[in-house]
Amino acid sequence: MPVVRLKPTSPGRRFQSVSTYSEVTKGKPEKSLLAPLTKSGGRNNYGRLTMANRGGGNKRRYRIIDFKRQKDGMIATVAAIEYDPNRTCRIALLHYADGEKRYILAARNLEVGAKILSGPGADILPGNCLELQSIPLGTLVHNIEIQPARGGQMVRSAGASAQVMAKEGAYVTLRLPSGEMRKVHGTCRATVGEVGNAEHENESLGKAGKNRNLGRKPHVRGVVKSPRDHPHGGGEAQSPIGRKKGPSTPWGKPALGAKTRRNRRTDKGDRLDVHLADVLIPTTLPALPLFDLAVSHFNFPNLFPLEQREKVFRSVARLVRPGGIWIADFAEPRSMPKAITEKVRYSVGLVERKGK
Repeated sequence: MPVVRLKPTSPGRRFQSVSTYSEVTKGKPEKSLLAPLTKSGGRNNYGRLTMANRGGGNKRRYRIIDFKRQKDGMIATVAAIEYDPNRTCRIALLHYADGEKRYILAARNLEVGAKILSGPGADILPGNCLELQSIPLGTLVHNIEIQPARGGQMVRSAGASAQVMAKEGAYVTLRLPSGEMRKVHGTCRATVGEVGNAEHENESLGKAGKNRNLGRKPHVRGVVKSPRDHPHGGGEAQSPIGRKKGPSTPWGKPALGAKTRRNRRTDKGDRLDVHLADVLIPTTLPALPLFDLAVSHFNFPNLFPLEQREKVFRSVARLVRPGGIWIADFAEPRSMPKAITEKVRYSVGLVERKGK
């Protein structure tokens, strides 16, 4: 998979470097694993431009990739390594013992004739797929599931790999290519090894026309536009952005570093989000200390991981009884969405029992 620099026979080829495709062993794709791929030109179903800088490009057909790898216990032989125009890595054509054919992402050092296996009992070899809880610490993996049986969604681009760092309870800690340490459930699957075609990062398009062949249109910066076309536009000569409100999108939303993530379920930190429907319990409660009350009557095991459970129990500050139903109210500021806690405190206004 080396990259070669072309001779400067024209201005477009002077700085161009391309892959030799020496690892590709088959030219035409498997027809039974192809699907049509329509182009949108960056338009939605109303025909309005919703994604800029897209359009044109060579016609492609989608290769149906097996990201789930659920054909357990059946040996497959790598029949060919193929080029895929829809991704940066190569794909491998597998022939299973029962005659079925499937595409998978080609791992590094995966060669034609290699035997591939999925499921429990598979060896730790490139291309084999196992549950994360069965993969030894320190192993490099790719094509990682985020939810069990949903199919690999992380670490799929050329040369990428994640490393199994730790195992704690039902979860496995991975170090992603970005450096992020992320916990994934141990029953999620991953493929052993790195993704192939790591030299892709050394390729250089060399000319604007190559980008157009890939379906990418020119990107025009906001500072070179007119004020009516972009908030950064206008001014004399090469003017800076110059806005008191900071950089923005063409529609006035904050940009260039403004945080937009608002997913309470997956945000970093020890945020302990709870839905009120999950903490409703019967009204007939024995006279127990508050800590024992929370342990015995709240369905916490289904709400929180093991390592957070005791922290949740200790953070219960008081119990209120609106209309005969007990609701847990957490003292920790980040423990519940603010809108919910405020609503509970406002709508209840009845009996409060201080916790010990």
